[in-house]
Amino acid sequence: MRRCRSLCVGLVAVALLSSCGPGGAEVTLDTRVTSPVTLLRLVEEQEGKLASMTARGSISFDSPEGSGSAFVQVTLKKPDSLLVRFRGIFGIDAGMLFLSRTSFLFYNPFENTVYTGSPDSRSIRSVIPFDLTPAEILSAFSGRFPVQGDGRVPYRYEVDDGFFRIGLDCGKDSCEYLIDPGVLLVSTLQRRDHAGSLVLNAEASEFTEQDGVVVPRRISVTFPASRRSVAIFYDRMTVNPESISFAYSIPPGARRIAR
Repeated sequence: MRRCRSLCVGLVAVALLSSCGPGGAEVTLDTRVTSPVTLLRLVEEQEGKLASMTARGSISFDSPEGSGSAFVQVTLKKPDSLLVRFRGIFGIDAGMLFLSRTSFLFYNPFENTVYTGSPDSRSIRSVIPFDLTPAEILSAFSGRFPVQGDGRVPYRYEVDDGFFRIGLDCGKDSCEYLIDPGVLLVSTLQRRDHAGSLVLNAEASEFTEQDGVVVPRRISVTFPASRRSVAIFYDRMTVNPESISFAYSIPPGARRIAR
């Protein structure tokens, strides 16, 4: 009787612990039970719960040209609006990035220069040294890495150390996603080129939940070939606020350069 009671208490404890994480475990971690179509549908539903957010935290970057860090204040609205304010120590203005469906703007206070252009990858890369599209920049700041490709025909689908691993063709490259079954979001994205070389590794972790919406507090994106990386950590977040503002101001004497 005592062994039975101890076993029952242990099972209850395990059940409680498994339901305490953000979102709770909603799928069975078994590819024979959970099809890729079902899994990706649930992931898409979870991703769709985030419409907008504001956040504060820090950002750090590393590249062959140099490295650094700053505090950030982020405002974003899916699918295409993002405002990032950068602050250095003692609250020194370190710049601003605004991205929308039709334009982007980057202000460098040290040069007192405003860079503007259309929101295409080539224009943005001229001022931000990372090979990311506008959509991928938004994904990086939100910690959402949408699954690309046809989930019905993955070239790989298995359980890997407590995660679902699904591999899909994404354009000319191949993408593999590690999906956390407890939060139903992509925790790791690995993109490889046709030769099998890793060109991008993105990770989201330290998930937290607000009003049924799960968001990561820690995000990193690495480009192994170019030895570039960026990492974001949020210490304060508000998910789907009632109202958000993308208002910003630029010094009237700032020099303007169109890209």
